[in-house]
Amino acid sequence: MRQKIQILFFLLLTLVTSAHAALELELTQGIDKALPIAVIPFGGQQGLTDAQQPSSVITHDLKTSGRFRTLPNSSQHIPQNAKQVDYGYWRSRQVDNLIVGHIKPLDNNRSEVTFELLSTVGQSKILLAKQFKIDNKNMRQLAHHISDIIFQQLTGDRGVFSTKIAYVLKQHATKARTKYTLEVADVDGYKPQPLLVSYQPIMSPAWSHDGQRIAYVSFEGEKAQVFVVNVVTGQRQLVSSFPGINGAPAWSPNDKQLAIALSKSGSPN
Repeated sequence: MRQKIQILFFLLLTLVTSAHAALELELTQGIDKALPIAVIPFGGQQGLTDAQQPSSVITHDLKTSGRFRTLPNSSQHIPQNAKQVDYGYWRSRQVDNLIVGHIKPLDNNRSEVTFELLSTVGQSKILLAKQFKIDNKNMRQLAHHISDIIFQQLTGDRGVFSTKIAYVLKQHATKARTKYTLEVADVDGYKPQPLLVSYQPIMSPAWSHDGQRIAYVSFEGEKAQVFVVNVVTGQRQLVSSFPGINGAPAWSPNDKQLAIALSKSGSPN
């Protein structure tokens, strides 16, 4: 499949200075043609909430990537494995790939999850078949992992659905006060976890490459300062508090250094 441009990005919601300038994004190009795919509801997932059902999570992941066109499936065509698939039906709907799966309960709140990625093009075949045994509480994380596997198999690029996003949430606590929260969530915004709450602006969150720390700019104390916070422990470290600008932190490839914009000598450098 030829592509005009491949776009895969995640927005880090950042805050601006007191000018509160508006941020506008305009997408003018996309992929030529998204791959048609159908994610069949997994057998045995009926007792799970929508947020925990693997087929729902996988469908959302693939759809929001922009690389796939997920198609609704008929209630009369819900196979749980490759042997039950009516390939002629799906070819008639111009579906190139199918994802089928099943959840089997085990002891101690664990489950066995199997899935198959099928091709309906030409001689129908199984492209992938995998099985996992997990704690039920990790069902959603497994679904993201399955999305990553499928994405890489069909596009050749690594999936990012198991990763996290960092962003700043701005809320008006009262008419006179605004609350800023640095949060981390799953890539689809699920399970947000606050790392820092402040009544002074927070901006420019930047992940370390190992995913363990986030550098950010805080205006606590009525001045710009750069901090680093450990995502797991919540512990933070003041990195830069020079007079003037302390901003735009960016990690070195080995995560041992930060590039920072400073104006301590007069002009920003």
